[in-house]
Amino acid sequence: MRPPNPKISRTELYARVWAEPLTKLAESFGISDVGLRKICQRHDIPLPPQGYRQRAQSGRVQTPTPLPRASEPETIELPALPATSQFATDLMREVYGALIEAEDRPDRRISVSGAAEPKHPIARRISKALKACAPDKYGAVVYDGPEPFKVRVPPASVTRAVRLVDALALACDARAFEIRTGNASRGQSGIIIVGEAERLAIEEASRKQLHWSTEAERARTRRLGYSTAPIYDFVPSGVMT
Repeated sequence: MRPPNPKISRTELYARVWAEPLTKLAESFGISDVGLRKICQRHDIPLPPQGYRQRAQSGRVQTPTPLPRASEPETIELPALPATSQFATDLMREVYGALIEAEDRPDRRISVSGAAEPKHPIARRISKALKACAPDKYGAVVYDGPEPFKVRVPPASVTRAVRLVDALALACDARAFEIRTGNASRGQSGIIIVGEAERLAIEEASRKQLHWSTEAERARTRRLGYSTAPIYDFVPSGVMT
């Protein structure tokens, strides 16, 4: 017989969403953080803004967004957690729990340097490759070589992306993680974390908008009889993931 779906009051879920990291809370419910966000949106439960958790850890006092009134007390039914998922969750907590908790400490926070040149040799090699790369049709330069980082960003964001790679690579060295370089398609490239090779990716998305022809482009069109100007421009979003 299938166990009933777990339930939680709207007020309690609101309190926990603001008190705990969303990914950890979602994991405790056996759902993804995207699924938890959708549940909160469906029941009009406000979510902490970006950076809220980091500011709280640094000691800044912040006021949570008030919970809007509901027409009647709500009990929220969460998706049932399959036995296999519960086993996997328990196993993950047992194997990785101490490591995850250790990384949550403020003194373990990874900081990004503002130095002009990266310190780590991996970051220096990726920087050199990106600066020599021609933009693709979407206006981005891409590094997808033997290093354990894949990068796809606009040319103007190369320095920022390389600083992130530098910070992550230095953090891996500080944690004594093995870093392998090699053929990524054959699984020879990656950061070895608890026996698993993980290749990290940094990407900045672009926003597509209609291109307005310049005077020079219009003059060229009149001279040639046809336009060579692009239809769209791809504007960097400024958000890296």
